[in-house]
Amino acid sequence: MNAKKLISMGITLAALSMLTACEAGPVTPGTPGTPASNQPGTPQTATSNATMNILPGEGTQANIIPNSPNDTMQGPSIPTQQVSKTESDMVTFKTALEKNDATYCDKIKDSQYVSECKTMVADQIALSAALAQLDSNLCSKLSTLDKQNSCKSQIEQNKLSQVKQQESDSILAKETEMYNQMSAQNDYSKCEELTNLTLKSTCLTARDFYDAVTKKDVKLCDKLLNSADRNSCINMINKQ
Repeated sequence: MNAKKLISMGITLAALSMLTACEAGPVTPGTPGTPASNQPGTPQTATSNATMNILPGEGTQANIIPNSPNDTMQGPSIPTQQVSKTESDMVTFKTALEKNDATYCDKIKDSQYVSECKTMVADQIALSAALAQLDSNLCSKLSTLDKQNSCKSQIEQNKLSQVKQQESDSILAKETEMYNQMSAQNDYSKCEELTNLTLKSTCLTARDFYDAVTKKDVKLCDKLLNSADRNSCINMINKQ
């Protein structure tokens, strides 16, 4: 290693002497030593403004201490940035999403978490608008391609569901009108043609009730599944 280069990097002569010894091999001050370059977990590089200091009792280990806050330790074991999400920040984040209000995000202390909060609120608002209007063009306002595709898929599903619901409502309206006509004429011969299960059940009950009362046959009241309907059927026949 070039001594002049090390000195120009700000390394003291004492540290240079020790580093030279470490490069030559293990240092043995009474007990077998270990070269500084082989010490596990000890960062061996620093920025050009760092000074290498030999701590007392550590004759074989070089510890790099930054001279200023701008000096950073080099090595994969030291993360360059950490996001600290406090409980308070997470509560604020949740509130922002629940209220669809990005102004709450500004109360979060961590800057990265603020950005994430605002993005999620904006995505949530954009998705709600797209689904409410069933407009897939509004999906382009979402922050990622995956979210945009998911938005478009939901809109297509909702459109399909809407069409099916409209068809179902149309059929129900027609069958309700059909039932009302049968009830008005006391002709329940077409009850079996009804596809709406609730309406069909009502029609069949009315048919059996009318049949029992018309024939004045109490036994026919037993066809009625509901006990209240059976009792009403029997009472009406007995009063005739």
